[in-house]
Amino acid sequence: MVGKNNELNKSRHIFEHINRYSIRKLKVGVASVQLLVVLFYLWVQTRCLRRKERLRRLLINKKIKSLQLTIMIKKQNSR
Repeated sequence: MVGKNNELNKSRHIFEHINRYSIRKLKVGVASVQLLVVLFYLWVQTRCLRRKERLRRLLINKKIKSLQLTIMIKKQNSR
């Protein structure tokens, strides 16, 4: 505490004050935050896996189509 007439110490105290935030101050439980983080992580992982699977299927389909095309071309050339 500072005297009410000591403006220098009051201003120094205000500028030196550092706000610290924690889960306690936000009134959100630690378990709730952890659950939210885990759910978000799982959601991101499933999206990545779906995207990888979709790309793999696309590549397989393109390879199959290119193989079919080469087979058709070989058949036409052999006639």
